[in-house]
Amino acid sequence: MMPKPPVFRRKYWIQPAYQGRTILAVFLALASALAVAGVAVVLLSSRELSDSVYSRLQGMKDAREAFTPLVAKVGAATLALASVAIAVWFLFYTHRIAGPLFRLKRTLAELRAGDLRVRVQLRRRDDLKDLADGLNDVIIDYSSRVGELQREHAAIAKLAAKKKPAAKDLDEIRKRLDALGEKLAFFKR
Repeated sequence: MMPKPPVFRRKYWIQPAYQGRTILAVFLALASALAVAGVAVVLLSSRELSDSVYSRLQGMKDAREAFTPLVAKVGAATLALASVAIAVWFLFYTHRIAGPLFRLKRTLAELRAGDLRVRVQLRRRDDLKDLADGLNDVIIDYSSRVGELQREHAAIAKLAAKKKPAAKDLDEIRKRLDALGEKLAFFKR
């Protein structure tokens, strides 16, 4: 068997709506942080300048010396607030992915245990909804197929349970076994 060649990503916009929302949200968070920083600098500088205009003019100190501590304080405060805001936002945003992944794993474990009655139920705005809907469709399809196989099994068992099956019963069993084989051929192992 030949090794598969490495796969190089050619298409970066796999789910444009999802990726666009994520990028927009991060951009808006950063833009908000910059806006808060700008407003804070203007508000704090006007207060500090009015308090110290006379003393600054008398000493004729460099403007950089006057604003450096203020800008450092505002920058540090803005960075701290923006970090907390982004962390909280990411917590809620990742929950929209982590929650569905948890439910998908739980559903797969139940399927592995043989329960075809299980369905993946996600909230309306959760991500991975398409994946969950696709898995639910597969479960419904397989459940229907298993039901058909169970009915065929029961019919064959009933015919085979006769003490001395007639030739026509044996022919019926063969036909049903052939039909059962065709239905089982759907599943690849």
